[in-house]
Amino acid sequence: MINHGEWEAYTPKTIPEDKPSNALFARRKNDGVDWYDYVKSEPFRGDTVKITARWIEPLGSYLVGAATRDGARLFPPGFIVVEIDSGSENPQADFGNRLYDAKTGKFGDRPKPEIPPTPTETRILSALDDIVKRLKALECKE
Repeated sequence: MINHGEWEAYTPKTIPEDKPSNALFARRKNDGVDWYDYVKSEPFRGDTVKITARWIEPLGSYLVGAATRDGARLFPPGFIVVEIDSGSENPQADFGNRLYDAKTGKFGDRPKPEIPPTPTETRILSALDDIVKRLKALECKE
């Protein structure tokens, strides 16, 4: 596993001539390296999977966004970029939307969200509970 750092959006003081005026830019937080310059320096190994992952506080974990073999296809502001050895034929399907533990390098499944019932659902469930109680009471009378 290779950690390529945490990236943030920024606006350079002057837009490079080879970029359109509406280009988006990212830089690494710890040293300010520009993403486009970084990718041009060919920092990735060709046989690995490159992922972006964002810290999600309610999950207490990183959540993988993009996963690809081509690091130039990533745009990482707000994410960490990690490179992992994997024989995956479909990195996005295998790693996308999964939890990532940066300390262990392990991936896990995202927990299913607990969705509370809506007020309408609560009323319906309450009415069904009342109906069941009435049916049981009627059954006892027989």
